[in-house]
Amino acid sequence: VLAFCHQQVIYNLPTTPNATAFRQNAGYFALCLITNGLISVGIAYLREELHFMMLSRHRQLASRYKIRGGLSRIDWYYIFQTASVSQIALFLQGIFGILYYENRAGFWNWSKWLEIYLQFYAMLILRDLFYLAPFHSLMHSAPRWYRLHKEHHKVMKNAQSLHAFHINILDLVLENVGAPILLVLGQCIMSDWKQEHVGINIFAVVLLTGHDIALHSIDPYSAMYFCPVLDHFMKGNICHQLHHALNNDYIMFVPYGHLWSSRRRRKDVDRYNTVFETDFFMR
Repeated sequence: VLAFCHQQVIYNLPTTPNATAFRQNAGYFALCLITNGLISVGIAYLREELHFMMLSRHRQLASRYKIRGGLSRIDWYYIFQTASVSQIALFLQGIFGILYYENRAGFWNWSKWLEIYLQFYAMLILRDLFYLAPFHSLMHSAPRWYRLHKEHHKVMKNAQSLHAFHINILDLVLENVGAPILLVLGQCIMSDWKQEHVGINIFAVVLLTGHDIALHSIDPYSAMYFCPVLDHFMKGNICHQLHHALNNDYIMFVPYGHLWSSRRRRKDVDRYNTVFETDFFMR
């Protein structure tokens, strides 16, 4: 749904950015951005409410449900801020051709979806290695840098989907802007600057957004890699919930060690059950 909404903005952008074209279509673009922002937040909110409704009566989730709490005014302030900044960023990327959308019959084929998934996984890995590993780690080890990240960690055991938006702007930029840029630069270098589509498919961006929302969800079974095999072996939600609860460890978003070490995966699940006083069973 988000991808189809965004493509309405991207495909109606003027081919050459100019002030006159934007003034003539300012109302349309503003309406689209507001609508996209509301849909993004609405989907995340309804998703979490559905999970609460379906799982809150289960014994394993009883403890987590008790500490759920509601969203505060400051939460809604940051949700509005992050949703607005994100929509403006997507709009600017569309203007300069960084985002694209294949509105043609050939889109619905396996090769196109392979391209989308590869871009999604590439952005996950690039963000982990080049931004979270150095900057996120620094923000947790140096008090001077932690001030940039402190607001996001006011969310602790009560973390839920929309708390992915509870982050100040500089922290948001440091952790999220670089990966798409590196991906596009890599495409340019590998294609000798002549690739037909140097850029990122809007569907890959939507998958990345879905990942970050699921990462903060109260539901430890949240699917976030959109691949049954990876979602079975890698418990990203478990690790990130522990990161918020303990305000330490689990610096990167993807728990790579879960892929090759069942012992490490079980250790993290056991730690989660201890910290949150739950009794989840995961292989």
